[in-house]
Amino acid sequence: MDAGEANVTLASYDTTEKSTDALKINGSNETTTYYYYQSSWYKPMVVTAFILLMTLICVGNALVLAAYCKARRLRTRSNLVMIQLPVTDFIGGLLLVFHIVTFLVFDTIKWLYLCILRYCLTIFPGMATVFALLMITVERYYAILHPLKHRQRHYAKWSLVIGLSVWIPSSFVGLILPFVWHKDWSYDKDKDCEMSLVLPEHYLGSLLCSGFTIVASCIVYMYIRIERAVRQSNFTVKEKDVKLSKTVVLILACFFTCWAPLIIMLGVFSSPLIQYTPTTITIRFFLMNLATLNSALNPIIYAIRLPEFRKAIWEMVTGRKPMRRNTVSSSDCYSTSNTRTRSSVRSDIV
Repeated sequence: MDAGEANVTLASYDTTEKSTDALKINGSNETTTYYYYQSSWYKPMVVTAFILLMTLICVGNALVLAAYCKARRLRTRSNLVMIQLPVTDFIGGLLLVFHIVTFLVFDTIKWLYLCILRYCLTIFPGMATVFALLMITVERYYAILHPLKHRQRHYAKWSLVIGLSVWIPSSFVGLILPFVWHKDWSYDKDKDCEMSLVLPEHYLGSLLCSGFTIVASCIVYMYIRIERAVRQSNFTVKEKDVKLSKTVVLILACFFTCWAPLIIMLGVFSSPLIQYTPTTITIRFFLMNLATLNSALNPIIYAIRLPEFRKAIWEMVTGRKPMRRNTVSSSDCYSTSNTRTRSSVRSDIV
């Protein structure tokens, strides 16, 4: 073979150096590096997906929040906890603006802390959602197993405890900790903004995945207790509480379906023995979008399963109350009563 006709071979992929496919030409010192995000379809696909997700998330959760603020009948003790979930989802939708702007402005992020912020704004809403679901489960647990204690709680103090329990741990783990605990970028000349090159494996595996597993186990344990209590013959539970608990179970099932694949993948690849490839990085991107899609599904569950929210959203969007079936108008009742009165008077006269 001539020297000019060098064979092209695929270089081994190593995340400790860079998250790229490298094509090396044998017999020469030239190296052509193709980044996984340099495809012609990548940027339009990512921006379109983020815009669509942001629209669905923000519009759906904004309707739920507006209905809660407008309708006073929705401001119950149980809904005070339930409304934390649309708040976290709405904030997660707004944070997608950062991802859209960075994808449009930068081909690749070269500043370390901007790259960390990129992944923090994905982790933070997810952590807030996890803690919001935990607080919702705790509220359902006390509402069904300890109804007297649940009713005796002070409304203002309870709302403060809920807010602090959701936002303090999620802010610390998702926003503050990555800026303090991250990898060194000084060795990498190209400075690729890749999660495995920025966030430590112990943060992704030991903290995020283990924390997710612990919280999920607590939620499952409490709902097993709730299910056992409901099935007891001598245990009376309001039908409204049971229906609300089933709605929360549906929300939890949707959440774990959307988030579990991403958490499992992060846990597996946090091992030093397993390294990312361009294919697995692409799979991780789609799993991140699946996890984000969960925030757009929750308002649909609210509207389908909770009649109070559905009626309030309908009244707010259309400006009129939903029609009830098998109802008689007041004018019909008035005319019917007048007819009956007249007939009785005539019979008395006769």
